[in-house]
Amino acid sequence: MPADKLRVNLITPNLAPDGVGYLLAALETEPLLTPSHASLDERKRVPYSPDSARQLAATRPVVLWRTTKPRYDGMLMTKRRANDGLKLNIEPAPNGDELATLFEAVSRVVSRVPLEFGLVHAYFTSGPDVPDYNRGAHIKGQELDAGGLTNLHARTWFGPYVTQLIGKELLLSLPNSLELASGVIQLDLAREPWAADFTTLSARQSEIRTSFESTGVLAKRGEKSSPRWVSPGWHALKQN
Repeated sequence: MPADKLRVNLITPNLAPDGVGYLLAALETEPLLTPSHASLDERKRVPYSPDSARQLAATRPVVLWRTTKPRYDGMLMTKRRANDGLKLNIEPAPNGDELATLFEAVSRVVSRVPLEFGLVHAYFTSGPDVPDYNRGAHIKGQELDAGGLTNLHARTWFGPYVTQLIGKELLLSLPNSLELASGVIQLDLAREPWAADFTTLSARQSEIRTSFESTGVLAKRGEKSSPRWVSPGWHALKQN
């Protein structure tokens, strides 16, 4: 059974003004991710304008929509310190080749922004163990700053700080992992995560969680924080 929707969550703490531009430019170059509307008001959709979106994002969080398939709603957060970044809810999840293309499109966006942690989560709404499997898909930068990682996802990206704590060697020793040109580590739960079903993704998620236990930077089930996580202090940093 395919996923019901996708959750994209890219955490880029203390995103500088030029970083906002890079992120929006990255979306605009991806046919499956280009927004159709943007606004400061979630109740009012305004046709997307690159120049206007950059001006808006320089001061406040901007709500984004895409009204053509794959449809999404989301938010570009700036001036929120640890919570800066991009969140997209893609619903329904596309199928087949389009889904594979979408995963790769998000990877290209990741390679162009100062990412610290990110994910594409294949979200299932029903089935055994779904709540535990979906855990962490909505993690905020502030929560990551304070308590560390809570889960792994269909595709997960680890930025420099998280990679340092976990260990680059460990991450790259796992199947379906690779280092992007930007230095970010990408880890998939399956060779083709877009084609994997819930049973496959959930089982692989549990296996990798077990391999991470020795690092102490991934919270155990039922716990809110990782035992060996050291806060990077993102939330305390001053604005750019």
